[in-house]
Amino acid sequence: MLISFCCTMAVALAVALLIWLFAWTCKHLQSNWFNKWSFLKTAVENVHFLMLGGILRALILFYYPITLFAIYQLALIKDCWLFIFLAVICIVFLSLGVMIFCGYKILQPLKRNELEEYKKPSYALLYGSLYSQYIEDSSFKLTRIWFFIFPITYDFLRALVIGLGQRSAIAQIIGLLITDIIFLILLITYKPFKRPLMSYLKIGVIVLQIVIVILLIPFIGNTPLLYRIIIEYVMKSLQFIITILLVTFAIVALSVVIRNFMKGNEEDKDDNRSLIKEEKM
Repeated sequence: MLISFCCTMAVALAVALLIWLFAWTCKHLQSNWFNKWSFLKTAVENVHFLMLGGILRALILFYYPITLFAIYQLALIKDCWLFIFLAVICIVFLSLGVMIFCGYKILQPLKRNELEEYKKPSYALLYGSLYSQYIEDSSFKLTRIWFFIFPITYDFLRALVIGLGQRSAIAQIIGLLITDIIFLILLITYKPFKRPLMSYLKIGVIVLQIVIVILLIPFIGNTPLLYRIIIEYVMKSLQFIITILLVTFAIVALSVVIRNFMKGNEEDKDDNRSLIKEEKM
């Protein structure tokens, strides 16, 4: 897992550097693309936010496995002190510290009703991976930017249940069922995503996860081997369906990012036209 995380981090940084390099090249070559796409100008002027945003995206991708590994390691009291120390660092600085800080920074403009802050490079490039897929509205009752808190909390609680309940399968199953059902209720109640399809896909994933957890119950008792094999194949099939749903969800989320990017360019063009008209007047 550590190797995968490091590789993902390296890829995220490499992509961010390539974007900046492309934008910088377009600027110095005076390419039409640099004038046409405002994102390139933003990338050149805010390369540090672009890099940090890439790191945060990699952390979000591995948030659950890192947290699970750290909590699981802490539960092994008699293990090597170095591993326990690293687990504490992961939980304090990554699982809790980074997410609490990011959550605070994202919620502050919402609290002050300054939604324009979310369009600034310091927010869009750095924290956008946490909130950009959720509904943005000037009304606090309609906006769903704050919903990013629940997926992070959901992943943390799942890791906590599995890590601390490793000696009790019943405790793990009950804990997972409770967290999944609560998160499912929140998704159905608020439908927070900009695209309704994303909400339905996420709901489908959680429902299948609940089914998989329920299918784990027979493994606690003396279930015949044949039934165990059948259940195992059913679970693998459900996991395959979940993978398809997650890939589809990622594609739709990417389309939302591109749409936001295109919308931002159109708004910039409108602003430029307004300025030109004002200067002529």
